[in-house]
Amino acid sequence: MKKQILSITIVLALIFGVATFAEATGNPTTSGSITFINGGIIVVPSPGFPDGYPDTCCDCDDPQHPEGYPLCDCPCHNNVYAQDGDDYAKFDFGGNLYFGEWFVGDSGVYDSYDVAQTTAEGTHTGIQVINQTVSTAGISVEISTFNYNDIEGKPELEGAELTLMALEKAIGAGFDVEDVDIKNNVTLIPGTSALVLETPAASRVRASWSGELYVEAGAAKHVGRAQAVLTWTSQSVV
Repeated sequence: MKKQILSITIVLALIFGVATFAEATGNPTTSGSITFINGGIIVVPSPGFPDGYPDTCCDCDDPQHPEGYPLCDCPCHNNVYAQDGDDYAKFDFGGNLYFGEWFVGDSGVYDSYDVAQTTAEGTHTGIQVINQTVSTAGISVEISTFNYNDIEGKPELEGAELTLMALEKAIGAGFDVEDVDIKNNVTLIPGTSALVLETPAASRVRASWSGELYVEAGAAKHVGRAQAVLTWTSQSVV
């Protein structure tokens, strides 16, 4: 009888000891983590995107890219992901704005997007913005004067004014296109910059504009192509 009581006492003591040990040490843990760092704002203008996307972009069947789209290393495929959808992936960036061929002395407003008035060449222009920051990205445009660069002295087409008209916009996966603020009817003045686009933090946006060029009476008095340069700049908007 004594031996049986002693045996029960030992078992209870062992159980109590195990419980005390677990409570003292706690449950061991590990963790998984990922780190994000602030990047910059990348702006790629439309001349970097060949016409006819994606056929003339790059050869996705090339052995260097066995997995195909969207891994091709060329401007129109960079920063495009399968979940973005066709509206974003196949966005029409256009090219350089062109307002057609006219006689010396002509004047008025020329619409690049009106093919019947001007030409099918250069109807619109666009950009891609990759915002790798935690702030809204603001994109501004500055325009130079219109000059006849192929004429000695590069005379200016005086009084010419270019107005950008909002055309289309698209945004990558994870955002609504309504989060993109594309500015419309923006008249550009040489020597100053104008805000034309705002994109959300951490977004990838594509946007395009057509142009309306005003030429005042008596200004077109040279033979040749008058050309201005658009410079796109970015900044974080708090």
